[in-house]
Parts: sequence; structure tokens; C-alpha cells
Amino acid sequence: MNRLFIFFFLSHIAFFSIAKKIYPNTEKPIFIKTKIDTSISGVLPEHQSLSLDSTAEISLLTCDPGNEVYSTFGHSAILIIDTLKNINKVYNYGTFSFEEDFIYKFVKGDLDYYLSIDNLNGFINQYIYEKRGITQQKLNLSFQEKLKLYNFLKENYKPENRTYRYDFLFDNCTTRIRDALENATDHKIKYDYTFIREKKTYRDLIASKSGHLKWLTYGMDLMLGMPCDKTASEREHLFLPENLMTAYFLATINHDGVEENLVKSTNVLLDIPITKDATPFYLSPLFIFSTLAIFIILITFFEYKQNKWYKTIDIIFYLILVFIGFLFIFMWTSTRHAVAHQNMGLVFANPFLLILIILILLNKFNIIKYFSAFYTLCVFILIITWHWLFPQDFNIGLLPLFIVLLVRSAYIYYYSSKKKYATT
Repeated sequence: MNRLFIFFFLSHIAFFSIAKKIYPNTEKPIFIKTKIDTSISGVLPEHQSLSLDSTAEISLLTCDPGNEVYSTFGHSAILIIDTLKNINKVYNYGTFSFEEDFIYKFVKGDLDYYLSIDNLNGFINQYIYEKRGITQQKLNLSFQEKLKLYNFLKENYKPENRTYRYDFLFDNCTTRIRDALENATDHKIKYDYTFIREKKTYRDLIASKSGHLKWLTYGMDLMLGMPCDKTASEREHLFLPENLMTAYFLATINHDGVEENLVKSTNVLLDIPITKDATPFYLSPLFIFSTLAIFIILITFFEYKQNKWYKTIDIIFYLILVFIGFLFIFMWTSTRHAVAHQNMGLVFANPFLLILIILILLNKFNIIKYFSAFYTLCVFILIITWHWLFPQDFNIGLLPLFIVLLVRSAYIYYYSSKKKYATT
């Protein structure tokens, strides 16, 4: 897999200044997890061999997650070794090109990925450089199945076929391999899903790999819409490289009426312990925004005691929410990132808050009173239902924000109900 969750580039920008302090080594865009460095390993041309030898081995390569944002979810590739035919190829669906309009295509969801070929040594060297382990699973395929897969990959590598429109959940470097192997075996692979103890939503599956990076998870959760709160089927769990590796380990394949293990043997090609640079709690969104919330609540209490209203606090706060709301709408209506559509975050971050800002600037207290009352009700319902009834789950780090919104909008209602004109 090579890109996250999608939708997420804009959230990365929104939190970039903080994230750079927490992850100083993060220099590559999120979701771009396995771009092959051709200066190290090179991309090899595809030779049009007529066939494989019967002794050829085909393996699934699963690469461990890394500490950098782009490598959080791991990666999958296919290895074909045929010593008699002098074939040594790693097929990698996680390659893309940096172009002049790269950022624009990335944001719009128009960035194409393509199939590339490397040799095993070059592929391993890349992961030595990234300090990430590689596990090889040799697959128990018949000669006809090997040949069918190899011919498919050769055809798929042709210039007119190798490019594809990336989809983080449904069409990525791992799902492409899963689908190719199922087709090559005429769907004779039988999965054992007992390792999936509980079906999870796509949001939960993403968080299971990125949860230690609190700011990344926070930004992703902010930009993910309701499609990511759909419970994934057992097969759909296999969009993650680690899940596909486990599924293959437990899977069987039918050869001439006999059920055999899909994986013949498992080898660790690159043994590098997985280390996760977790975000310290005191640098997490929950702690930082909780501290900020306490500070704002104390200011609100001081305003109440002094019968004052510091309008600047709310104007700045609502302007930030308006900006986030426009991001939600842009990601929903103007990009191909389906996982960012139908974002219910518009309940609390809505461009209509511009109306409230204008009313505050014009001191229209009679209207502000009703506007703030409605907004207070919306936020209150959001707080009490967000984990039980609300159709979209939100990151726990948003709770301090919701509390601040509730307190400030309630105080605006209280103050505007008492005053006929603004005081600052």
C-alpha cells in the first residue's frame, strides 16, 4: 500500500507545523509508502519470455511498516524467481512519478500509480535503507497457475496497461496482488478468516496501523467521512498488507480435489525489528487541545464574572471552523477521494458560521441569540451521541473542541440575551 487514506493530504497540511516538530524525519507525503528509489535499485525492463520453467517460485513479499508517515501501513509485492530462465523480478504496484502538477493531482485524487519491476537485491537494498523488514511467503501454485499469473503480470506491465487510478481501500498495491492471485488460481484459494476476531470499520482498520502517530490519526479522522465507518467484510480486511500475509498463511488451495496449504514456506528476507516512535501523550492532540479548552473555559468564566464578552476569541475560533468546513466540502464535492465524502464534521465546522461572524461584527444581538441557541443544540446533540448514535465516528481528540464550542456558544446565547448592543 502506498498512500493513505487520500483525503488525508489536506489534513496533513492543516497540522503540518505541529507534526513536523513531533516527526522531524517526515519529509515525504503521507500515503506514499513504497516508492522505489530507482537511483538505488533501478527499474528493469520486462523481457518477453515465452514461459516459466516448472521449477519457478512465486512468492508474496510483505514489507513491515516504517516510522515515517508514508510507510505506516506496510507494503506488498510479488517475487518471481526462475533460475533456469534467468528471471528475478519483483512486481511492485506502488510506484508513482513526481511531476510538476503532482500536488494538484494528489489533492484531487487524480494521481496515477503504476506497476514497476525491480530485482530482488535492489528491492531489499531499498528496505535496508528504510530499515524495514521483509517477509517472503513461497506460494504453493501449480505450473499452470504460475504461468497464468506471470503472463498476466507481463501483460499488465505493458505501457498501455501498467498505470492505474489508485484507491486507498479498494484498489491499492495489496488488493491488486490479492485479485491477481485469485484470478490466476481460478478462485480456488480458500481463506480462513479466524484471525479476524472482530469485523472492524475502515476507520478502525486504518487507526490500528496509524494509532501510535496521534497527529496523523487525528488529521485523517478529521478528513474521513462516513464511508470509512462502514464495517469491512472479511475479504475487505485484506487491503492491509499484514492482513493479506496472515490470510495467506492460513489459506488453502484446491489442487485436483485436494486441499493444500497455500503457503509452502515462510522466510524472513530482512530481519529488522519493528520500532514505533509513538507520540508522547503531552504532545498528543487530546492533551494539547484539552489544555487549550481549560484555558478558554477559564476565560469564559472570567467574562461571566466581569459581564464581558471577548468577541475576538469567537471570531478567530469560528473562522478556523469555517476554513475546515470548506475543506470538508471541497474534499466531498471536488475530489475523487470517496473516503472523504459525506463528512458529518460539517455539523460543527460549517461555512454557515460566516453568518454568525458577520452578526457578531454588526452587533446584531437579537439574531445572534437564536443563531447561537441553534448551534449550541447541534453541538450538544453531537457530544451526547457521537459514539452511540451518530453515523460517523470522531477522534477522541475532538472532544475538547466540542466542549469549547458548547461552552462558548452557550455563553454567547446568555450574553446576547442580556445585551442590546455589543461590549468588548
